[in-house]
Amino acid sequence: MTAVALDNTPVHLLARFRGLVVGTRLPHSRRTYFEVLDATAGKWRLRTWRTRCSSTDDGIHLGKTVLGVEIDDQSGVLAISFSDGSSCFLSPNWDDDDEGLENWEIFTPEGLVLAYGPQGRWLLGRADDPDYWVGWAEPLVRL
Repeated sequence: MTAVALDNTPVHLLARFRGLVVGTRLPHSRRTYFEVLDATAGKWRLRTWRTRCSSTDDGIHLGKTVLGVEIDDQSGVLAISFSDGSSCFLSPNWDDDDEGLENWEIFTPEGLVLAYGPQGRWLLGRADDPDYWVGWAEPLVRL
């Protein structure tokens, strides 16, 4: 049997974030959470900090299907489009703190975590790697 290696760049991981929204939380604390099952029943989780969420509809995303995810490299806004034509926009709430928390993280079914944070920086690693959780101290790459 031949093993297939996945392209684990930030762009490719965002392109794979598709599927049915089976869990969601949009609390008043400005934290958003999505749990998505992809076509292979793999579980993806998106969670945010210091991010404003706005929607083109009532903001109820449970049961919808994610069709696409794009990030604006200038503003850092993450746009999530759904099969019913609605969209959700996650806008970073940046302040003067360059070393602040990430704005959002996406956990993949393979155990990777992709984070986007201060100054438009990315962090990609394994969720079970203790060195990943050191945070933004290491050099990060831009999309």
